[in-house]
Amino acid sequence: VGENMDAVKASPFIQGFVKKGLEVVFMTDPIDEYMMTVVKKYHDFNFVCITNNTLDLSEFEDEKQETPKCDKLIEFFKTTLKDKIKDVVVSKRLVESPCVLITDSWGWSANMERIMKSQVLGDNQMASFMVSSKTLEINVDHPIMKEINNRVEKNIEKNNNDSLEDIATLLYQGALLASGFILDKP
Repeated sequence: VGENMDAVKASPFIQGFVKKGLEVVFMTDPIDEYMMTVVKKYHDFNFVCITNNTLDLSEFEDEKQETPKCDKLIEFFKTTLKDKIKDVVVSKRLVESPCVLITDSWGWSANMERIMKSQVLGDNQMASFMVSSKTLEINVDHPIMKEINNRVEKNIEKNNNDSLEDIATLLYQGALLASGFILDKP
């Protein structure tokens, strides 16, 4: 679900689905966001939101791929972005993008957050409750992530860690925009 057809077609969330030849239903009307909270199935097909943390692509994996060692990379992002994200996980859905932000299944999606923030009589107390905590999903095969991982593993930026933290913040902000969220201070 997104703001318009161009936005949903360019979404980084669909990269893995396109690569695997799986179908994705694009929805661009604001009412679609409300409708999908109630409509969970169509005939024998279950609807699954591809932007939240409940997505399981394991049945569509060709073979088990070994994930490169990235414990220090994950810990680096968790530490650097600790006030902005809940967790960091390795992505199975990203192909070309370095990272995205996924939401909890119980909270609002990025599109629903955008819709609710635009409401004239929006309830700020309800909004703060329903805004979902975000998980940074990283593509460890992306060249940017490989380079950051290399620097973190070898502690190259030991004396100048600020530049790596700036890059992490920039990646987070890019992931906010790519995932459909609005920057707090654009």
